[in-house]
Amino acid sequence: MSWSGTDVMYNVSMNMYYDDLHAAAGLFGEDLEIYPSIYRIVDDAFMGIVKLSRISTDFIPIGVEGCADLSLISTRLFKYNGVINLDGYTSPQGYYIVWERCCRNDQITNIDDPEKTGEVFYLQFAPVNLRNATPYFKPLTNQYWCVGVTHYLDYSGFDANGDELRYELSTPLAGSSTFGNVSPNFPTVDRTLQAPYDPVVWSSGYDVGNQITGSIPLSINATTGLVTFNAGATGLYVFGVKVSEYRAGVKIGEAVRDFQLLVQNCPVNFPPKIGLDKTFNNGVGQVEMFINEVKSIDLFFADATTTSQFLSDNITFVSVSSSLPLKAFQISGAAMLFPGRDTVKTQLIINPCNYVKINTETTLRVQIIVRDNRCPPMYDTLLFDLKLKIPDNDPPAIEVIPTGKLDNTMYPGDALQFTVEGTDADVLDKLTLTGQGNGFNLGDLQMYFNNVSDSSVTISSPFYWSPTCEVVNQGPFMIRFTVKDNSCIYSNASFIDVKVNVIDKVSTVDQYRPVNLITANSDGLNDSFYLYNAPDENCATYFKSVSIYNSWGSCVFYNTSRDFVWKPTSPTMDGIYYYTFDFNEHSINGWIHVIASE
Repeated sequence: MSWSGTDVMYNVSMNMYYDDLHAAAGLFGEDLEIYPSIYRIVDDAFMGIVKLSRISTDFIPIGVEGCADLSLISTRLFKYNGVINLDGYTSPQGYYIVWERCCRNDQITNIDDPEKTGEVFYLQFAPVNLRNATPYFKPLTNQYWCVGVTHYLDYSGFDANGDELRYELSTPLAGSSTFGNVSPNFPTVDRTLQAPYDPVVWSSGYDVGNQITGSIPLSINATTGLVTFNAGATGLYVFGVKVSEYRAGVKIGEAVRDFQLLVQNCPVNFPPKIGLDKTFNNGVGQVEMFINEVKSIDLFFADATTTSQFLSDNITFVSVSSSLPLKAFQISGAAMLFPGRDTVKTQLIINPCNYVKINTETTLRVQIIVRDNRCPPMYDTLLFDLKLKIPDNDPPAIEVIPTGKLDNTMYPGDALQFTVEGTDADVLDKLTLTGQGNGFNLGDLQMYFNNVSDSSVTISSPFYWSPTCEVVNQGPFMIRFTVKDNSCIYSNASFIDVKVNVIDKVSTVDQYRPVNLITANSDGLNDSFYLYNAPDENCATYFKSVSIYNSWGSCVFYNTSRDFVWKPTSPTMDGIYYYTFDFNEHSINGWIHVIASE
């Protein structure tokens, strides 16, 4: 599920893998539209259904060459898509969307009665206010998995919000669908039942920790999602993985995924080799670089099968793992080998600066797994220590110009202006200057400051703010300005804090008494009534209007401008008048004596 970008509309998609060889006749034409149900996690309350339409039925590719009988594998990927309105989906614990379908392939080896066992498609998602996208999983490819060979399967997901994903094996779910009621959730029949859902029944010798048995039982790396196994027998195996989504240490979602692996006997294939040089030493190599450096290192690939069997081959990366994020590495595509050219060179680019900061020299272990594109797929692992060194560096300095602007008290309408300046003695450093409010966004309060970046010894940006009444007594507002260089060490930044308090002015409205004698004789003295010696106003007490009434109670003058002027001109207007000033939270009432001109 992912936010559509509009209001509370969300895109919903689902992948279902379909065995094109062994599925029962007629199934291809079914399930053109499906209707998953949505429940609230905290109490399993039914929320509604969403209609998903099948949008593609493409075959998924077979990722190997040279196998004896590739006709044993033929899988389609059914893709479903739809849109749902999640207005009101605000429960902090989130929701789950679920759909059930029976039944599984009758050739499955590791569960009992597969032909009578259903599947559960299940996803937990966060409340609508987070506008979260659940993890995306790239479609899997058919592989020819072989007995006695250690295999690796990239089962990882991508999270568009940068949330942490944690992987664990889980028992596939069977749910409540049956051979006689294969999809009990059409709107005209019933909806999918709420959780919990029954698991599949493992055959003897299998369980959640031994879903594929052998010298290396099927396992998954909790951080990278890399599945590893070495099967001890042929067969069609189903396995399950739970992927949990965490944000700031709090779980906000969960996906449960099933997949099937067909394990067969395979022909002889020599494994590829990867090394830091042409010796392909299996020991642990070492690469050194500065933390702020972008380094390109040579990797060498070789495969004896290319020469011995006179067959071309591709060697591809399966995974690159270390304590650095994968984004710190840029790898080339597949390396092509062919007879007469069974050793090739490619590059691995390492750019750690944006993903780790250090203060002392640090050594990280890097593991790279590659595979060939033959049957059975064979693998090789390269290990090397990546030594990250500290460059010579002077931390940048930061100041506010003019000085004396670090602690400010302002009235609404006042203007605060200064310039933030960063300097660095290291002339080759690139500086970045940023400003950030403590608990608020500068732009939300109409504070003006542009974050800037430049390769210069001096960098600066002006700050301006004229606060309004809306922020009176809501502070203090703390603004942190930070300048950092691109050395990627902990001491590469300096900051300065500016505090701003916004208080209201003291009003003198309650003490105000206007001049109340008008001699309308055009001598320039007391000819009119206006806001003479106007009082001090503030955010709570401010001029809104003035009304003047005659002795009969009729309104003879009304104005909403603070610059009003009432000038009686007719001799018939002399007499006593009454005024009312509306200062929002305060009113002033009084009388005016008008002596008109003759």
